[in-house]
Amino acid sequence: MNQTKMNLLEDTFGNSFNIDSFRRFTREFFNEAEMLSESRRIGIPREYNDHINAYYTLAKYEDSEANNIIVLAVELKRHTSIDRARSMQRNFISKILDDEGLEAAIVAFYTEGEPSWRLSFVRLDYTLTEKGPDIDLTPARRYSYLVGKNEPNHTARAQLLPIFQDDKHNPSLDEIEGAFSVEKVTRDFFTVYKEKYLDLKEYLETNNAFIEETISLGFKVDKFAEQFAKKLMGQLAFLYFLQKKGWLGVRIVPKEITKGDLTLVYNSVNKVKKDMLEKVYTKIDENTYALNIELISSKDFTDHEAEILSDIFKSNDKFDRPWGSGSRQFIRKILWEHCERNNKNFFNDYLEPFFYDALNKKRKNHYFKSFNSKIPFLNGGLFEPIEGYHWKDINFQIPNYIFSNKKEKNRKADGILDIFDRFNFTINEAEPLEKDVAVDPEMLGKIFEELLEVSDRKSKGAFYTPREIVHYMCQESLINHLVNEVGVPYEDMKEFILYGEIIRDADNRRNVGYGKGFTIKESILNNSTFAH
Repeated sequence: MNQTKMNLLEDTFGNSFNIDSFRRFTREFFNEAEMLSESRRIGIPREYNDHINAYYTLAKYEDSEANNIIVLAVELKRHTSIDRARSMQRNFISKILDDEGLEAAIVAFYTEGEPSWRLSFVRLDYTLTEKGPDIDLTPARRYSYLVGKNEPNHTARAQLLPIFQDDKHNPSLDEIEGAFSVEKVTRDFFTVYKEKYLDLKEYLETNNAFIEETISLGFKVDKFAEQFAKKLMGQLAFLYFLQKKGWLGVRIVPKEITKGDLTLVYNSVNKVKKDMLEKVYTKIDENTYALNIELISSKDFTDHEAEILSDIFKSNDKFDRPWGSGSRQFIRKILWEHCERNNKNFFNDYLEPFFYDALNKKRKNHYFKSFNSKIPFLNGGLFEPIEGYHWKDINFQIPNYIFSNKKEKNRKADGILDIFDRFNFTINEAEPLEKDVAVDPEMLGKIFEELLEVSDRKSKGAFYTPREIVHYMCQESLINHLVNEVGVPYEDMKEFILYGEIIRDADNRRNVGYGKGFTIKESILNNSTFAH
C-alpha cells in the first residue's frame, strides 16, 4: 500500500471530521463510486429537526449484486452528542434508505467543532413476514466506529484497510459489513490480551520478591502468578472503561486559580480553611496562584488535611466538576507521566496505591490527594489485594517496559498500555439494532471465562452467561410479569416485547406517532398501561 493512501487513512480517522478528507476516503474505498456534488441539505423532517442541522449526500455505489449504497455526512446540532440519541440517528438514515429504495449507507455523524465523530454502517437487512408478527417492515442495524482527534483509530484502520488498499476489486455489501465486524474486534483484542497476560505471568514466576511473598502466603508460585496476572490484567482493562466514562481524574481542587477567584473562595470560608488555602497556594504572578502539588501529595500532608482542602471547593460549580468530565487519557497521560517524570516504578509507586488506596477506599468528597482529583470508590472486590497480599510491606516491582516500551528503539510498542491504547473501549452495551465496533464491557466476562482453567470453573462455579441468553431470560421474565399484571394474552405481549423496537423504528421513519400505525393486537395498544 502506498504512503499516500496510508496518510489519507490516518488523516481521515485521526482528526476532527473534514468533509474533503471524507470525500477522498470515499473515492478510494469504493473505487468506482458515483461521486455527487456536496450540496448542504437542510430540509430535515420535523421529527429529527431538534437533533440534525443538515446533511450531505456525497456518493452512491452499486455492488456486483445490485445492492445500492449511499455515502452521507450528517451534521448534528451542538447539544446532540454523537454517543446519544443513537436510535434517532439510525432512524434518520433508515428513512433516507426507505425513501430512496437503498440497501445500506456509510455515514459520518459529526458536530461542528467537536474532535470526535462516528463512522457508521447502516443496513436494512431483513423483513418480518407472516412467519413473524403480522407486520411488514424492515429494521435497520447500525455498526459504528468512534474516531477523530484523541480517539484510538487502530481498529477502524485495520479492519477497513483490506478494502481501502484493493484498487482492482469493488467491495460487495457483505464485505463492507464484514469490515464493521464487532466479533473480529473481540477476537483480536482477546488474542493480544492473552499474550500480555502470559508475558506478565512468566515474569512473576521469576521475580524474587514475588516468589518470597507467595511462599509467605502459603501458595504455589505458578498458581499464585496465574491468579495475580489475571487480576492485574482485569484491573487495567476495567480502568480503560472507567476512563472512557470520564470517571478518572475529575477535578475538584484547582491546580491554578486566579487572584479574583481565590479571594472570593477565601472570604467565604472559616479560619481553618483560610489557613489551608494559605498553606497550599503560592503566588506565581500578579493574577495567578498555583497549588503546591509536591506538598499535597506528600506523606506529611494528612488525609484529614486533604478533606479540609476538598471541602473548600465542594459543591462550587466552577471547580467541583461532575462525574464524566475526567480525562479520557487518564492512564497514559496522568499515571504514566507521573511515573516517567519522577523516575518511579509504574506498578509499585503508582498502580498499587491507585488500586488499593484510591479505588478501594471511601474518601470524603472522593478526593485523592496523590492525583489531586476525584476518584470513585468501587466496592466489589476487584480492587482489593488478592489473597491477603501485603502490598504495602514489600518492594515488589514490575518493570515499566512490561506496561509500555514506546521508547525502546527498533521495535513496535507492545506493552500492556501500548496494546490497550490501540483499541477503542465503549461503555455502550450492544443492542439488537445498534453496535459499536469497539471493546465493550461484555469483554470482561469473556476474558474471565476464557482464561479460567476448566478445573477452576468447576471448583469456583464460574461460568460466563452469553448476552443472548441473558437477553432471552430478561425478555421472558418481562413478558410473564406484564401478562400477570395487565391481563393481556401471552402471545400478544410477547409480540410487543420482541418486536416493539423494530415497530417504533418503522413508525419513526414513516412519521407515524406512537399509538398509530401499529398492527399489533388491539388488546395491547388499547390497554392504558401501554397507552401512556
